[in-house]
Amino acid sequence: MTTKTIEGKRETEQGEQKGQGRALPEGWRWVKLGDIAETCSGTTPSRKIADYYSGSIPWVKTGELLDNAISDTEEYISDLALKKTSLKVLPVNTVLIAMYGQGKTRGRTGRLLVPATTNQACFAILPNPEVFDSEFIQWWFRHIYLKLRQETDGRGGNQPNLNGKLLKARIVPLPPIAEQKRIVGILSDRLAAVDQARQATQAQLEAAQALPAAYLRQIFNSPEAQTWETLPLGDCLTHIQAGKSVSCVEIPANSDEWGVLKVSAVSWQKFDPEANKVLPSDFTPDPEHEVKTGDLLISRANTTELVGAVVLVRKTRPRLMLSDKTLRLDIKPQKAVKEYLEIVLREKQARAFIEENATGTSDSMKNISQKLIRKIPILLPSLETQKVISKRINNREPEIERMRQSLQDQLDTINALPAALLRQAFNGEL
Repeated sequence: MTTKTIEGKRETEQGEQKGQGRALPEGWRWVKLGDIAETCSGTTPSRKIADYYSGSIPWVKTGELLDNAISDTEEYISDLALKKTSLKVLPVNTVLIAMYGQGKTRGRTGRLLVPATTNQACFAILPNPEVFDSEFIQWWFRHIYLKLRQETDGRGGNQPNLNGKLLKARIVPLPPIAEQKRIVGILSDRLAAVDQARQATQAQLEAAQALPAAYLRQIFNSPEAQTWETLPLGDCLTHIQAGKSVSCVEIPANSDEWGVLKVSAVSWQKFDPEANKVLPSDFTPDPEHEVKTGDLLISRANTTELVGAVVLVRKTRPRLMLSDKTLRLDIKPQKAVKEYLEIVLREKQARAFIEENATGTSDSMKNISQKLIRKIPILLPSLETQKVISKRINNREPEIERMRQSLQDQLDTINALPAALLRQAFNGEL
């Protein structure tokens, strides 16, 4: 649908000259935000005056802008703060935009469902119901969120920011008020349905991801398992081999280069040969440290949840070397099956022991020694039972992975729907 009226054509040309690059539907017009709305920002009352924060007036910070409707806040200010500072109470349906903030906060929006004040990093668009629907304006800024961030990356030094002048100069496509309300109604209904679908699919994905742990519980909580002997892992080992600590650049090795494993290579229950760093050209690796198919590897340093992570190398590439943080467990074949040890070392008894005994002052980097690894308690049935369990678990893994991947693809599709719906809305296609 293209603009037909002379006035509309002029507005379209003006919009295109200002970077919009497309025609508007009939009856729509390009407008500057500052021409249709009163705007302002807030302030942060002095933290040194406790009485400023002892009241009941909502005070919004940028971290609370989650492309949401705001009916409550983390902090409140008092009438005294309102009297002594430049703060003013903003009315219901004020649209807020985060001018700066941590992570992905910059450019995020909120809309007030209650009168409230804000800090200085919130840009406020006061309602003007005769000209625009506040939800329509919020949806527009959600639609251009990534574009706003890209345009302002690097603006403001260490903390990129949007500023009031930039936002007031922003061009907005504005249909008649009745059309705005119609679009808002459709978006609200459809995006609510998208959110329900997202939550349902996410729950299914989490359930699929929990299946391996459920299978382990089913095996190790069974009456049969209560008859198995608990032994230290060391009884099943002939040797633990560590690699070398090498100073490397953070780029992966090419296929004809030597690389050293990163801890992430063994962190996620499946060996990842691409998680490596290229070795310096003047470093000569020890052939004994090369990773081979059939190796059982364990991480001796990682976060609390991932230290002691274990993987069996089912497929690898040549010229990969163990690091000082990835250890190879050499197994007594008359005592244990590698596939079973990979499973039992993920079982809750082993994990609880590792997490309780790992050393380190920070949860982001815990360590386990070779001595501690040998002490990890494991349930050890007969070799034949180990083989049966391993086969049962490994046969289920492809099915679980197919289910997980299908649900992840479905979730990715759902997550792309809001952007598609917003494009349709502001192209006049709803």
